[in-house]
Amino acid sequence: MQDRLRIGVVRSTEHGDEDLIHRDQGIRAELEKVMPGVTWKTWDGRYGNPSQGATAKTAAKIAEFLSALPSDVTQVSSRKLKVDAGLGDIPQRTFTASAQQVGALVPWCIQGRSFVRLFDAAELSARSL
Repeated sequence: MQDRLRIGVVRSTEHGDEDLIHRDQGIRAELEKVMPGVTWKTWDGRYGNPSQGATAKTAAKIAEFLSALPSDVTQVSSRKLKVDAGLGDIPQRTFTASAQQVGALVPWCIQGRSFVRLFDAAELSARSL
């Protein structure tokens, strides 16, 4: 858990409280074990809606690229996707965070260094018959 906390930010408030600002929602379950009764708040960024930020926009571009691939393509390396989708100038951390969000947009997921289709289109149509 300490490794997960290292990429978060702790700040003290005027009232003597401390806020932990962290993007990993999975940390909540871990912290509730050691900090029962903690108050949870959603952080609204100072610079706009996170759903319109660089990570969300990049995830949408990745999803659009993956959706356009022929149904017989079941895997594509993230390096090839970055080049072919014109995302070579996207910072690595933004690309990685975006890749983790793609599964919520299209039936693809990231496995290792590749995007993998979660199901075969032909298999899906055969099941529906």
